[in-house]
Amino acid sequence: MSSSEDDSSPDTCSTCSRYAREGRLDFSKSAVAASAAVHQECSECDAFEIDESQLCGFCIHIRPSHLLTCRCVHDLYRTKVSSIEGEYNIVMGTLSELKSRQRGCAFCRWCVEAIQANARLFEYNVEEYETIRIERDIWIELRNLRKGATILGREAHAYVSVKAKTYRSYLDSDQRFHIGHNKGYWKTSVATENVKLADSSPHSFGDFSLASSIADWATVRQWKSVCEKDHGACGERAASELPAHFRLIDVTSRYIIDITTSPPSFFALSYVWGAGSEDEMTLRQNNLVDLQKPGSLHELPRTIVDAMRVCEQLGQRYLWVDRLCIVQDDKQDKYGQIRSLEAIYSRAELVIIAASGDDMQSGLPGVDNTFPRQQYQFATDVFGFTLVNKLHDFSSALRTVWNDRGWTYQEAVLARRKLYFTAAEIWFECAEGIKRQNEYSTTWPKARGYQARSYTNAGSSGDDFEDYRYHLGQYSRRILTYPSDVYHAFRGIEAAFYPGSEIIHGLPACDFSRALLWSPYNRPELQERQCSDQEIVLPSWSWASLIGAIETCGLFGTNKKYYMHGSFYCSLCKWETSENQDDQQALRQINSIHDEDVWKELDKIFARELGFDKRPNHRQVLALAWAKGCIEADVPNDLFQHDFDPRRLRSSSSISAKELALRWPTLQDFWTEVRKRNYCTEDPPGPPTLEKGHILTRTQSSTLRVEYEGKSAEDAYSTEKFLIRHAPTGAGSVEIIGSLLGAGEYKLRGTMPQGQVANVDFIALALGYMPGTITMKLDRETQRGNRFHQDQSSYLLFEDQPGVIVMAVTWTGSIARRLALGWVTLQGWVDSKPTFRRVVLA
Repeated sequence: MSSSEDDSSPDTCSTCSRYAREGRLDFSKSAVAASAAVHQECSECDAFEIDESQLCGFCIHIRPSHLLTCRCVHDLYRTKVSSIEGEYNIVMGTLSELKSRQRGCAFCRWCVEAIQANARLFEYNVEEYETIRIERDIWIELRNLRKGATILGREAHAYVSVKAKTYRSYLDSDQRFHIGHNKGYWKTSVATENVKLADSSPHSFGDFSLASSIADWATVRQWKSVCEKDHGACGERAASELPAHFRLIDVTSRYIIDITTSPPSFFALSYVWGAGSEDEMTLRQNNLVDLQKPGSLHELPRTIVDAMRVCEQLGQRYLWVDRLCIVQDDKQDKYGQIRSLEAIYSRAELVIIAASGDDMQSGLPGVDNTFPRQQYQFATDVFGFTLVNKLHDFSSALRTVWNDRGWTYQEAVLARRKLYFTAAEIWFECAEGIKRQNEYSTTWPKARGYQARSYTNAGSSGDDFEDYRYHLGQYSRRILTYPSDVYHAFRGIEAAFYPGSEIIHGLPACDFSRALLWSPYNRPELQERQCSDQEIVLPSWSWASLIGAIETCGLFGTNKKYYMHGSFYCSLCKWETSENQDDQQALRQINSIHDEDVWKELDKIFARELGFDKRPNHRQVLALAWAKGCIEADVPNDLFQHDFDPRRLRSSSSISAKELALRWPTLQDFWTEVRKRNYCTEDPPGPPTLEKGHILTRTQSSTLRVEYEGKSAEDAYSTEKFLIRHAPTGAGSVEIIGSLLGAGEYKLRGTMPQGQVANVDFIALALGYMPGTITMKLDRETQRGNRFHQDQSSYLLFEDQPGVIVMAVTWTGSIARRLALGWVTLQGWVDSKPTFRRVVLA
């Protein structure tokens, strides 16, 4: 089929040429390619009967279905424009122009409906002057239109891409809208002369259906039934005990019951309280007796009422809701229940998630015909086949207030089964994956959403800390209305990975050495957390002291880009805290017992991925640090050969990884040898008095220069940095030897002088493998001086760099407070002439 216009010669069409000049047909500025694509003969299109009376003149001429779905257009683009994959645009015009054509054009009308529905769903505006574009699979998103750094306006884009490329992701888009159709596709393969077209005859969608306005409860019951019968991983986990005075709502009789014996099966609700929540019914000491009478629960918030309707639809009599099952003005009851949230949410048969709306009156859209969902999905018959916009994927569907709240994170993570009510449809999640009401809209592979065990840390085998650090990173991005909730809202996740273990101001004692090595992302919203509750202590060394996204140091091999992130090897500090015994302070060591597991995991990683002696492993780096004086103990004479030069890291058979593995099979073996050779350069008089939130260690301290680098003018994605050099009064040159992590924290906690350069005190925390993002800042001579294997290729210099994880501190008398975390080369730290001292960190 070709265009019906009189001037439709592929080479001479004045209309196409004008469209190309105006940018309406953007084939990389090739007007010839644009005209040829519009007017070429196409056997795929010939199979469809197109009713041109449905279309406007613009759509009749340019044949959007042909440009966006047919293989021959793709082949022409590869021939005339570019041999590599690319995109071409159809500029449909402004929203105002589409509206003016929509009465007589089914395609323009459908574009307007889809764009406006997406705007309603994600609560943004598409202005009349905004341009609607179409590319290949149709996506509709909102972007800023820029010229350099200047924002000129916004464009609403509709992307169409059903052809040969691998799936593309527009990571900078906040709004996406996928379009599907039932035209036969050609198979993606290498183009040859013998490639056959797929059957292009019209056919119906296999599982196509528009999302209904009411939940399909038969389908939901089937999802739940299959999970209960067939998914062993979704069975009830061994959780901690339910709290004393555990209560449930009796949905049938509408009252609160105390559970004094074995608890029955129950559902739980996860929702947003929102503004004005103090006016809604809640359980208090003065109404506890009354609400335990049948029929007493009436005039409840809409979300709770709808959750009770879900229970009725799924045959569940009992429901747990925090504001009605916890006595909110009884501190003992409240915090006793909060400490048991891990047990409550993991034992719940199903957790109902109110993912839509911003308060408890928002309800559960589509729960029944009293609250039907709005329509966000539209189908139209045009171009001889059916077009239907696809609803968003799981992560996009959960871009809601619920997904921003701190408390709701652990509620979702701890649940075995979750039923999400979003504005557009229902989702069901369990350990085996995700189901959605509108299966037709599924585009991405079905991934898990909220799971306790992180599926992203494939490099770790059962390492609780790797899961803890993943969840801490996710939780720290969320919002808490009350700063005093910072520990409580994460307590359930801590209990899931460290049951019965001590948690010290948000850091698990079992992994204290690693947990201390956190840093915030460098984002402008970073703040210090202020709390008026005197019982809540926020020491500077705890991640809870900051409001903002947090990351922690992982293990070598847990990420394919390990060299960009660095790796923890071994702590250089033994930390102590205080506890009262008979009204007397006693020091107690914080026993990071899982440090042994770190070495076991590192042994597996090096054996599996690298082999011995190909890169410096954890034992070799630790041996070198000992030889260079980073450990307060005499260096054994037999550890190194007589020709070893401790001023530079050089290969030597005397520090073979294999020999060290025999000498120190475990980390405990290493520290046992160290203790036999311990000495102390200073004998401080008596232990210091430690207040709540203080921790004590003895480690090396040095003064280094911190210098503000700023952002790269050439790289728009760069972040500002503070580089670390030797202080002018210290030994060594002034070359860069490291960098702070999280410039925002240093700016927030410190007081930068006018010249943005300062001498700062640092303490040594741990040894590790330096991040590539820092080692690439080092000059070649510094890289060579700190490199372990001297015979490696020069282009690998930025790898294999042993480093010291340091903490910048400020002193108030004898008390240190954290300013920021950073990395320094091992050689650079040694050259700074550090000294050992006692450190009380607050």
